[in-house]
Amino acid sequence: MLVVPTSEGAVRIDMESRAHEVWEKASRVLHNINFQFNSQAIATATASQPILGGPAWLNVLVNGRGREAAYALWGNSTLGLLCYWWWANKQQEGRGRISPARLLGMPTLNVTALKPAQLNVAREKFDALKGERLLPFYRAAEDKTREELDRAILCEVLGLPKKVLSGVSLIREKLCAEPSVFGGKKTAGK
Repeated sequence: MLVVPTSEGAVRIDMESRAHEVWEKASRVLHNINFQFNSQAIATATASQPILGGPAWLNVLVNGRGREAAYALWGNSTLGLLCYWWWANKQQEGRGRISPARLLGMPTLNVTALKPAQLNVAREKFDALKGERLLPFYRAAEDKTREELDRAILCEVLGLPKKVLSGVSLIREKLCAEPSVFGGKKTAGK
């Protein structure tokens, strides 16, 4: 869930004002708008410094490290990915595309409503999970890290009872069985 910048932009001569406009859109949070369900593991990512996303990774302006952490945890949780899958255009097997305008209306966790204690827990949980390997989304039903991520955001950050996790596990299984998610790929046990 933590990404590292791959290049550094150089400002062209006489383009300083345009570069300043572009740089104002930089953020530490990115959202994938062309998510490959059957090969990619994350829909949201964070960086250690403000960066500019590319054509498939839009910058999301979320102020505060706790809010950034909560947004990244939610966006990669089963319920966050369910929202993405539901909202996305699925014209190609295994892929969900969402326009930048549609992304703005997509249901998501309201990180601005979280209390400081919840934001601290989100930051702690994100730090604990940011380096862990997540399986591609179509294999979420067998992904122990995604299961831990769900527990972290739902139970520890949001304070929901642990009994909700059995329902979320069922959602993971159902999503992984959805042809628009696995896109012709088979999971390990099938």
